[in-house]
Amino acid sequence: DVWEGLLRDMMATVAAEESDGVEEEDDDDWEEELRPVKWYKKLGARLIVLGVNYFQGWLALQGLKRAARERDERLPKFPLF
Repeated sequence: DVWEGLLRDMMATVAAEESDGVEEEDDDDWEEELRPVKWYKKLGARLIVLGVNYFQGWLALQGLKRAARERDERLPKFPLF
């Protein structure tokens, strides 16, 4: 059975790790490695996001203007009865 083979492999891996004498790392160690982000890095990241959003909005507006201009060329602005 596949599950029995998987379980056997997992048990062998755990036994091999325990026999190596490798101690588990303390979970609090990663917290010591984290440093607070500097204010200018946070500000820079926000300005980049704002700039990208502005650029995307500008591109969308240009597309809308181009579509309106093309539509006006094909169709009159006022219906001619």
